[in-house]
Amino acid sequence: MRFLILPLLFLITPAFSNSGGFDDDGCHKNRATGDYHCHHSEAVAQYYRQQHADGGNWYRAEVLKVTDGDSFRVRARIWLDHLVETNIRVRGIDTPEIKRAGCAFEKQMGRDAREKLTSLLSGGVILHNVEFDKYGGRVVADVYTTDFKNIGLTMINDGLAKFYNGRGARPEWCS
Repeated sequence: MRFLILPLLFLITPAFSNSGGFDDDGCHKNRATGDYHCHHSEAVAQYYRQQHADGGNWYRAEVLKVTDGDSFRVRARIWLDHLVETNIRVRGIDTPEIKRAGCAFEKQMGRDAREKLTSLLSGGVILHNVEFDKYGGRVVADVYTTDFKNIGLTMINDGLAKFYNGRGARPEWCS
């Protein structure tokens, strides 16, 4: 019974009853209350700890290669002795391009973002809410360090990424 009640409690928690669309500051309108609020790293980490205590769909993974500032390749244990290798895109962010940069500034920012992501992922990662990416060939997931630091929010807070929900025009880096 405990496993049935806890997920329901998380669904009605105001901090996570959202429409799924974040603005450039990581904020959105709460569909349950109608208020406007922002997500912060500690709230996300607390949510992770609560979900993880209940099992949830959390997967530890070993990082094999960092591609750029918002994507990398992992080997994840999905069930007992079942290992899967896949490409991951960090949900909710966009980082500057390296190969297809529109200007020298974007290219350098892309390199900085890749270096920062490499550093953050060095101890392994935890993946949550893993889904197929819209382009195929990879998945999109909420990504955390093993000490519960939200990778996407960290990249945004460090100025190396912008919020992006995968729809519409990508953020501009060369203006």
